[in-house]
Amino acid sequence: MTSLRDSSRTWCNNRAYPGPSPEGQYERTWALAVLDRVLQRLRTEYVAAGREHPFEAMQPFLAAVGRRHGYAQLGDQLGMAESTGGVTIHRMRRRYGDLLRGKSPPWWPARNRLPGPHGATPGSARAPAGNHQIRIHDPATGVLLAPPMTELEHVPFVAFSQDGRFLTSACSDTAVRIIDGTNGTPLLLNRAHTIRVWKAVLSPDNTRLASSGDESAVHVLNVASRQPEFPPLKHQDAVTHVAFSPDGRKLVSTSVDTTARVWDSTTGQPLVAPLRHRGTVWEACFSPDGQRVLTASADRSAQVWDALTGESAAPPIRSDQGLQGA
Repeated sequence: MTSLRDSSRTWCNNRAYPGPSPEGQYERTWALAVLDRVLQRLRTEYVAAGREHPFEAMQPFLAAVGRRHGYAQLGDQLGMAESTGGVTIHRMRRRYGDLLRGKSPPWWPARNRLPGPHGATPGSARAPAGNHQIRIHDPATGVLLAPPMTELEHVPFVAFSQDGRFLTSACSDTAVRIIDGTNGTPLLLNRAHTIRVWKAVLSPDNTRLASSGDESAVHVLNVASRQPEFPPLKHQDAVTHVAFSPDGRKLVSTSVDTTARVWDSTTGQPLVAPLRHRGTVWEACFSPDGQRVLTASADRSAQVWDALTGESAAPPIRSDQGLQGA
């Protein structure tokens, strides 16, 4: 089946911009870039919600409007009835249209289940489908360890702090939260972002909270004072991921603008020039010693960089598909 990207290129070639003029070529390139960016954002939402496999299975149907051929096979692949597959594809197309028109809130809740780190109080955090809740469970018994946090907007991300004492969450209503990881007590609510938040992580010493999302900036909050540590760290487009180095002295952020950036987490100053890929950079992480950064990109490559110089530290790792995790 023809992919959405291929269909978009065919449409631009044959119908929208038939002339060879520079203006026509520019408009064609611009239109393709917009459609590709919307598709990547749709993928980001599915991946964040733990739905990467359904996205890959349904993505070819985005271009096949009005066709039902293949729905039965899709249903078998995803374990659903043919009619349910059709409804699911319809919702995916509608969400794609919403993103294309600039409507942000997604139409499904996330589903995250994240075990606590080694040595922490046993537990897991989950934002169950359909309920817009955060629940803390004992992973061995499934017993609920605290009353659930309810009546939340879409929760694309929850994570334990390194010591397991706290839980951070990001929400589509711009809220970033710190929660007691053992009893579920809300400890901090911050709304520094103006639009949807994707990630919220604590520094290793739990003194700073870094968050990122559709806004083209990373916010770093001093947990004790509840004030920004410094002005927002700027990208040119939505920020897909943020992470501290193991010693907490550096911060790395990744973006739809095709770059990863390494910052001094105490001053907010960039430490190296932007680390550039040819597609959206979905995620990055530091090596245990904090000297190297690994990035994963939609350009089908992972790259190891020297965190002190910004130079490539090894040949790129190539993949047949775009990479979303590092």
